Amino acid sequence: NSPNKTIENNTFLVTSWATEGYAIRAWRNSSNNRFINNSININGSSNVYGFLIENDNNTLLNNTIRTNGSGANNYGIYIISATGTKVAYNRIITDGASTSYGIYLTNTNLTHLEENTIFSPSDCINLGRDVNTTLLLNNNFSSCVGFSILDTFGGNTTQLLIYNNTYGEIKWTNDSFRKNTSLNFLPGGFILNRYGLFIQNNS
Repeated sequence: NSPNKTIENNTFLVTSWATEGYAIRAWRNSSNNRFINNSININGSSNVYGFLIENDNNTLLNNTIRTNGSGANNYGIYIISATGTKVAYNRIITDGASTSYGIYLTNTNLTHLEENTIFSPSDCINLGRDVNTTLLLNNNFSSCVGFSILDTFGGNTTQLLIYNNTYGEIKWTNDSFRKNTSLNFLPGGFILNRYGLFIQNNS
């Protein structure tokens, strides 16, 4: 029940959760909040969340998020049943078993993911069920054991993947970015395996 707040320049250290623990949860009437330049470190076994976003129009900017879960189902950022979430310029490190994710979306609409740097033992970004109209712009991936980006829903929804800089832009929409798409091209082209996409001056 805390809308329209700015949470900025804080350090959150959660030392131990057995199961179902989170550092920051935007729940119920917690909409239109801004989380800026926070440092989050949470430890536990399973179902550990750095951010758990369950309401509309929240913004996460320039945060450092680390989840240290010894078991499965750990998430840097988990967004569920939310519209209009913006996640940009964050550094996300997720430790845990193979089903731990950097960013996980389910039942979301109009989500904006931009220039996040993600380390994960599973998928760096996972688009789950009922995810519609997601913009993925210039995100960077490192040590993604699973997919860099995985659309597990694959329904009749709109997702937009863009990489651009001063040299140009490459854009995918639903016609070319479909279920089980992964960014696993060989180095030397536009996409560097598991790390993201780089556009260079080839003139």
